[in-house]
Amino acid sequence: MTALALALLLEASLPPPRDWMAVRNGAVELALAHRETDHLDGGVLTLDPRRRVVIWEGIPGDMGCRVKVEVSFDDVRSVALGEPGFALEFRKGKGQRMLLIPRPHAQWLLEERKVRTSQISQLVRDNGAVMMGPDGDAVPVTGSAASTAPIVEHLNLPSAVTADTRAAVNAIRDALGRTPAPATLIREALYGSTWEVSPAEITEAPAEFEGQAVRVRGRFEAPAANAPARLIDESGAAVFVTADTEIARLVAVESKGWPGHVIELTGVVRRDATAPAPSPRYAVSFWDFDASGMPTGPSIAVEVASVKLPELVTNPDAVKGRRVRVTGQFRGRNLYGDLPAPSFRHRLDWVLKDERTAVWVTGRAPSGRDFKLDPDVQDDSRTWLEVVGRAVLRDGQVVVRAEKIALVPTPSAARVKTVRIAGGSNVRPVVVFTLPLDGDRIRSDARFVIQFNKYMDDDSFAGHIVLRYADSPPPGGFATMKLAYDDGKRALVIDPGVALEAGRRIECLLLPGIVDADGLPLVPRQGSPAPDLIDVLRFDVERARRADRP
Repeated sequence: MTALALALLLEASLPPPRDWMAVRNGAVELALAHRETDHLDGGVLTLDPRRRVVIWEGIPGDMGCRVKVEVSFDDVRSVALGEPGFALEFRKGKGQRMLLIPRPHAQWLLEERKVRTSQISQLVRDNGAVMMGPDGDAVPVTGSAASTAPIVEHLNLPSAVTADTRAAVNAIRDALGRTPAPATLIREALYGSTWEVSPAEITEAPAEFEGQAVRVRGRFEAPAANAPARLIDESGAAVFVTADTEIARLVAVESKGWPGHVIELTGVVRRDATAPAPSPRYAVSFWDFDASGMPTGPSIAVEVASVKLPELVTNPDAVKGRRVRVTGQFRGRNLYGDLPAPSFRHRLDWVLKDERTAVWVTGRAPSGRDFKLDPDVQDDSRTWLEVVGRAVLRDGQVVVRAEKIALVPTPSAARVKTVRIAGGSNVRPVVVFTLPLDGDRIRSDARFVIQFNKYMDDDSFAGHIVLRYADSPPPGGFATMKLAYDDGKRALVIDPGVALEAGRRIECLLLPGIVDADGLPLVPRQGSPAPDLIDVLRFDVERARRADRP
């Protein structure tokens, strides 16, 4: 890509107001650069929620992309952050995977993760060079210096590029109705952008990928007696894979049909603590899987209408006696106080919940094909289930009398909210952990995670969390800030929505009005609460460093 070509691309018309992003007549428009094999071109990605279509069209002129795509929302397989840019992938038969980035940052899309080898081992291998000791004898090259495996290095992307790329992905996900669950945002904060890698890349230098979020694809091989399952790519390279505890039960059921089929997994590379000594073994601990290439039917093969739980309880008389299919999170035998305790009637009663709506399921234990949940154990709760049964009224409340029960993957935008529990714990809520740590230096593209000791009423965060520069006059908060609360981890994710200004101090203010699920107010970690402030976290944004330009 020449400098002239880049200039033409950057000077192309960009939709306001963020130079490259706009909303017109309800549709989201993003001016993006697109990477072909050996060059860049430009276009506009339009997402129209009313028509439920995604359109990609090239900009006018020589720099415009020659490919035009128009697909339905359902035909979008995934949109995921990468390094650099992001990937938009369509389902089979709907076009190729597209690598994109906001157009002002087009040149970064030509960069790839740096892979280098040890300079010492390179000299030995290429030139026969030998290191000599003080006595003139050859010194063997050992350890990491002797390794000829590639060493993977992150790109030193400017934080503005990262923040804008994340904003593009968030806009696309929101328009598609696939706003990620807070747990996904927490993982992104912990492990960074997800890299698309092959089993071969990981096996060549597993230690270099440790702690990195990856998306890996290959033929699934069932676990052996002394080793986990593996994914094998076309070259024959294989990487071990293990299911995260949150989906282990579901994977145990679903994976019985996986051997021999190509599966895509998303997770983090970790050292396998169960591996026998002395050599370390690495595995991808995955929290998401895509087996859409395999022929599948509904989780429960019964012709019956699917009904969302809020719709089920809105009009009890309309659903009375109807056979329905409902999906929700298993909450045990009312372990979280989602329903009034006196409404429990039978030993086979247990709770299913979606958003703020919870119902009793009765008539069958929470078990099915190859699984059995214990309604009295919290570790067994939070699994997502699909239930087919009849809606009945009991003391004026809708109850589902279960006929069939199956495990299902957690919906991409799943939300289960804890409500205030009358007569709950008297322990006051407090902040127990933050990421980054309070007082740390942070990048300009940082997101913040605040974990509490109790389940919180997430509605109470609105209007009571302020993110601002310390030297800004009140209120001085970020209008672009987004909040997402993960009830399972009792953690709040705060996304500033913009790149933070280098060299400035950021304050996160927690104001009076934040309460837990019992209705008890948040208290400060130390000292007495101030009249207008409960707690404050402070971070210093790193000063800008000169990034290596492509």
